[in-house]
Amino acid sequence: LVEMLSDEVGDVRQRAYEALIKIGAPCVPDVIPFLVSEEDDLRQSATEILRKIGKPAVEPLALALGEADEKLQKRIMKVLDRMGYKRK
Repeated sequence: LVEMLSDEVGDVRQRAYEALIKIGAPCVPDVIPFLVSEEDDLRQSATEILRKIGKPAVEPLALALGEADEKLQKRIMKVLDRMGYKRK
């Protein structure tokens, strides 16, 4: 489903976007790698999906911080910041 975010057909991308938001926390680990996509649209979609999932995404995002490289850590922190969470 996550791969459909980069589909050529806009309607397919939109449906995948909406479905991932509905799935919520279980899809977060699969969405996180897209935060460092070379494609701006894909990166923005991943950010918005995580933001719209909201609080249920926080724990998986926090867990991913420990395993992420520096670039991904920065993107995760940016998402958490947009969600209103600050690193302690």
